[in-house]
Amino acid sequence: ATTHLSFVPGVNIFQLHKLSSYLKKLPGFSLLTGDLNLPGNLPTKLSGYQSLVSQATYPSWKPKIQFDYLLAKSDSEFKAKHLPQLKPIISDHIPIGAEITFN
Repeated sequence: ATTHLSFVPGVNIFQLHKLSSYLKKLPGFSLLTGDLNLPGNLPTKLSGYQSLVSQATYPSWKPKIQFDYLLAKSDSEFKAKHLPQLKPIISDHIPIGAEITFN
């Protein structure tokens, strides 16, 4: 699943909780990606998912904060090889590039 959560504090936490709870009920393994608008690795702490890539993604002109994530269920067999940092053309976020494998 991919998403763009609200930038409003609290609303984005509610949205992440709903989405991760729904995904955990689905059979098999899942990935959750997107702009979660939550800093400090909060998505992993709040969702029970693990971050496959750690990279400052915001602001694109001088990245200091990770708002964009590639997450997997903690019990999944997903692995990610982080690819070289991409430069955005228009966005205020740096995209995350990764080669994902499933064992």
